[in-house]
Amino acid sequence: MIAPKRLPFFFVALLAVGCDGSSDTPDAARSDAATPIDAATPIDAGAPVDAASPDAGLPTDAGDPTDAGDTDAASLDAGVPTDLSFRVVDVTLPEGVGTARGIELFTSEAALAAYFGGVAPAGVDFSREHALLYTEGARPFPGHLASVTALAISADGARLLVDTHHRAPGASCEVLGLERVAFQLVAFEATPSEAMERAHATSSFDCAASGASENTACTATMLCGADLICGNLTRGASGLCYSTDLWDAFFDPTEGALVDDGVTTRTLTATGLASVDVDVIAYVELTHADPSELRVTLTNPSGNEVIVFDREPAASPLVLARVPVGFSGDEDVNGTWTLRITDHAPGNTGTLTRWGVEVVSRWD
Repeated sequence: MIAPKRLPFFFVALLAVGCDGSSDTPDAARSDAATPIDAATPIDAGAPVDAASPDAGLPTDAGDPTDAGDTDAASLDAGVPTDLSFRVVDVTLPEGVGTARGIELFTSEAALAAYFGGVAPAGVDFSREHALLYTEGARPFPGHLASVTALAISADGARLLVDTHHRAPGASCEVLGLERVAFQLVAFEATPSEAMERAHATSSFDCAASGASENTACTATMLCGADLICGNLTRGASGLCYSTDLWDAFFDPTEGALVDDGVTTRTLTATGLASVDVDVIAYVELTHADPSELRVTLTNPSGNEVIVFDREPAASPLVLARVPVGFSGDEDVNGTWTLRITDHAPGNTGTLTRWGVEVVSRWD
């Protein structure tokens, strides 16, 4: 289990969802599209998915009993809804996008571009298609999966009926302090209906019973067994299961003023890890009148300095939880880690509130 020191100061408590890796709990009824509801992460893009056939491996509501007055996910309307085929669109969400849980319909490229911060991702032909985004918001990584399992048009043609599923890591699973948005974007044949109703199901993955064993492959969908962490998922689509003894987080909670038009340097010492890095996550929290004047770097014990934040448009307070690019995976992790914050303009002041690093390591 994760010791308290492994939980970074940005950690948001995981909402309780599901019971085990084999059961779903349907919501009492479809909810309005504008109402946030619990959910999960992207699954691989592939061939079109038939609306009546949910993704392989994900539990569904079919046949489950519901409370009196509820409707089954497959027959949600008086009359017979028309199933819609859809396909998963493989996209990456920009930082800070998709944090509000729920579903959103996009009927134009301009609307999708606005959501994504100015440029619509490729993969949706709006001359004949609409797109639907389902997001569970930022969740501890890995293990949260969000998926659209069925789409249909109501019998009267007035509503788009959406089934979603959120799979969460169970109590026996280990997750990083890093959070990522769990979401899925799908494209389907354009329909005149823009009103939506949603049926939602949840489940959890039992790592102790079904997780991968030590030194075997793991992914965001196949997590590791109890007392193991999936390493390398911050850098690639797959990784290996490592003992939690090789994973830890180190924080410097000392608050201090940032040097105006100069360099602020802070250090901390990491101990008790293996020899080289598998995952490195940098956590920084600061206030500054204009964060876009700042450059933040992290240097590992081998002396390799990489960029964490480089004069990007941002609001204050600036709260970062990032995977820096540039560490080789074959560099020392035990020893002194150095944070440098360079203020490139005079006149604005700020404060470094706290910072830290989270490291998954291996023996070289």
